[in-house]
This record gives sequence, structure tokens and C-alpha cells, in this order.
Amino acid sequence: MNIDGTKISMIRGDDESLTVAARYKKFEKGDIVEITVRQYPGQGAKILHKTATEFTKDGKARFHFSPEDTGMLDFGTYSYDCQVTFHDIGVKTIIPPSTFEIRTENTYD
Repeated sequence: MNIDGTKISMIRGDDESLTVAARYKKFEKGDIVEITVRQYPGQGAKILHKTATEFTKDGKARFHFSPEDTGMLDFGTYSYDCQVTFHDIGVKTIIPPSTFEIRTENTYD
């Protein structure tokens, strides 16, 4: 996985992990962190959706992407965002719609 600012790029079908933190607040019990991938910003069905409700000791969310999550996706550029429902201050989008790229691999035909 390659991260450049908010742009994420990964090889289709790889095992990957992504750690997310909010700048101003640690994630705590009762918070819900979600990553949603769509074909285009705000349009179409969810292609990939991950939820984290348990967090690292330092208050970060960790998402695991398995080969099944991306193995059937077409190569190309998608859009994702990251939204948090904080147990005490409500809903906040901590990563606005950004690029999520699925890159090719050479191993499989």
C-alpha cells in the first residue's frame, strides 16, 4: 500500500493494513470509524466498506484489507472517504473524498 497525503494506492488482491487517526482526538470505545469506497465521489453503490470499533492503545483505527476485498475489483481509480461517529461529539468526516487506486499485479493471468 502506498499513501501520499490522502491518496491510497494498492495492488489488487494484496493483504494490506491501513491505520487512521484523527488530528484532534483519539478514538475511544463507542466510536465508529468507517471507510467507504465508491466508483465516483458520492455516486453509485459502495464497492468496499470497512468499519472499525476497536482501536490501538494510542487511539488509532486499523483496517485490514484481505485479497477478497479487492481481488475482483477492476484496475483503476475510485473514490473513498473516512467518517467517524464519535460517541460524544457526533459525525465528522476526517478524510474527504479522495483517490483510492487499485493497481495491477503481474503474478496472476
